[in-house]
Order: sequence, then C-alpha cells, then structure tokens
Amino acid sequence: MTGCSGYYEDKGMEGAWWDICGAVDIGADGMGTVILWDGDYTKSEPMVSASVSLSGNGTSIYGTMMSEGGSFTDIALEHADWIVDPGLADYGDMIHIDGDYENSGDEFHYDIYLRPWGTYWVDVDEEDLPDLYDTWYLPLIEAGKPMPDSLDSDAPESNLGGNTAGGDGIVTEEQVQKGYVWMNDVNKNIFDTTYEEVVAYFGVEGEFVKEEYSDHMKANYRYYKWICGQ
Repeated sequence: MTGCSGYYEDKGMEGAWWDICGAVDIGADGMGTVILWDGDYTKSEPMVSASVSLSGNGTSIYGTMMSEGGSFTDIALEHADWIVDPGLADYGDMIHIDGDYENSGDEFHYDIYLRPWGTYWVDVDEEDLPDLYDTWYLPLIEAGKPMPDSLDSDAPESNLGGNTAGGDGIVTEEQVQKGYVWMNDVNKNIFDTTYEEVVAYFGVEGEFVKEEYSDHMKANYRYYKWICGQ
C-alpha cells in the first residue's frame, strides 16, 4: 500500500504489505475471473472478486489481462481499472496487478504480485519474499499440497534436514527427484543454478568433494554432494 490518505494514512499503513493467494481462471473465449484473498479473507469469501478479459495484445506471448467488473473489498472494479501485462513484470512467471482504492477520501495505491503455486522464488531478493514464504509456503509445496483456500491453513513440518556439521545433510530420495524437476523445469536451466540456490532448496549444506580447474573454460569448478537418506 502506498499513497495512503484519510483513514489509511491515520492508521500508519503507508508501505504496509501482506501475503496473498489468488485463483485466475480464464476460458478459451478470453473471459474469466480473478479471486484474491489474504489472511483476513478466504477463497469462498474473498477480498477481491473480479471479472477479467484476456487479449493477445501486450509485450509478451501471454497477452494482457484487463478488469471488466467485480469488486475490490468494498468498492467496484470497472473496465480497465486493471491492465496486467506479464511481460512487464520484474520476474518471470509473475503477474503484477496494480490499482487505486478511493472511498470518501480514504485512498491508497495497491501493488499485488502473484506467481504460480509451487514456484520457488529463488530469483527474488530476500527482503522481497512473501512473509510466510519459509514457514508456510515452502513446507506446503514441498509436501506436494495444493494451494489452501485460507492462509490460516496449517503447514506441515518441513521434510528437509537442518544444516549439520561437515555439511552432510540428509535428504529423502523423493526430495532429490523433486530437485531434478526444480532445476530443469522450475529453474529453467540447471547450469545457471548456483550453489546457494541448491542449499536453499534442500535446506542443508553440501559436502565438499573436490575442485577442478578447466583451462579451456578458464574457470574453477567445485563439486558438492547431498546425501540421500533411506
């Protein structure tokens, strides 16, 4: 929330932000809905219920989504209050919804960032991660759970081991298999994956194995291994 005035300025909400979930459902005819809810709402009683259209225009192959009606909390959404072009988002696989709330002198501008459920936000600076990313989101997606209808839903305990002396982190065979999927599909290019990103994914340090130098590539290569548990 930025540009707060009236009630929202008095409450000191300038710069405030919260986690949010959403469901985007657009049919073959280019018409659909967007449902959004934060911790004070649920999917069945959402914060935002918008009707939207999707056109082929935009800066990317994804086209542009536009609001056509619906409501944002207690105000109406109108045609083109939202103009959402994924090609303009700061990161891949992201949509950025922004708009203005006005009601009897109470005003603010809102920015909402959504990525597909199951996306690992390894490309985002830590201060920009959702507040519940480590404690709620990661345990749910690592357990293979679908997106809950409420942010109050309890997350399972993480199935990742903690950092251990010597870097011998035990991870399950299932987690290793999911890691291959993440590095190839989610992270797009396994060769661009950094050691720090793999550590963040598995939750443990790798055990140092060896270091090699390639004269052709003029680069050092450090090899680590993650131990698979039974």
